[in-house]
Amino acid sequence: MTNPTDPNTSGTPPTPPTPPAPRCDSHSGSGDPRDLNCRECLEFLADYLDNSLPAPQLREFEHHLADCPPCIAYLDNYRQTIAISRKACDSGADCTKTPLPEALIKAIQAARKKQA
Repeated sequence: MTNPTDPNTSGTPPTPPTPPAPRCDSHSGSGDPRDLNCRECLEFLADYLDNSLPAPQLREFEHHLADCPPCIAYLDNYRQTIAISRKACDSGADCTKTPLPEALIKAIQAARKKQA
């Protein structure tokens, strides 16, 4: 049954998720990608997007981006995610006090087990 006040039953199909960017294979031989943990990756991307990377790192990273459409696509999706998150928080929702739904946590944990 459609309820116009409930976004989960509005009758409008949800927007399908953006497929992941193809894996960038230009990194082969440049080190094990597992040497970079999630926190380091996110901090690097945040510094890049804030224009606060040291000049040598910026040049090296942009040199790679100049010839890597999959990485450019990933960064574009990352920028969009940040913009959407900011917009959601700017809408008046208190994003800092909203706990993750337990079902979401369990779904993530179950999916991670499938990769192991």
